[in-house]
This record gives sequence, structure tokens and C-alpha cells, in this order.
Amino acid sequence: MRWVLLVLLLVGALALLGSGCEQPLFPAIPCEDQADCEIVCEEACASVGEEVMSAECDANFFCDCLCMPLE
Repeated sequence: MRWVLLVLLLVGALALLGSGCEQPLFPAIPCEDQADCEIVCEEACASVGEEVMSAECDANFFCDCLCMPLE
């Protein structure tokens, strides 16, 4: 019974930690290497008025774009 309470506590804590994320989600963009993501992430970030901080092809072969507000 204790483990159920612990799991619920952990799930609640993770939900609260993730609630501060305000970056819009982009559609899944397939890729084969880093070069495939650079231009696509640049366009995706520009569409929301931000700049690219990183553009990586993850282990699932989808682009992982990180955008930051323009200064």
C-alpha cells in the first residue's frame, strides 16, 4: 500500500514540475541525422518568434528542437 502512495506522490510532483513549460509543441519531424533538423527547427522556432538553441535528431529519429525567446 505504501508503494501506491509513493507512486501517486511522484506522479503529482512530476506534473507540477512540468507545468511551467511554455514552449509550444511542434509536429513530429522525422530525421536521419543532425543536418536534417537544423533548417526545420530554425523555421519552426522562427514561426513562433524565437531563435534556435539546439536542433538534434533524437534516438527515435525525430527532430528535437529547443527554442528560446529573442533578446
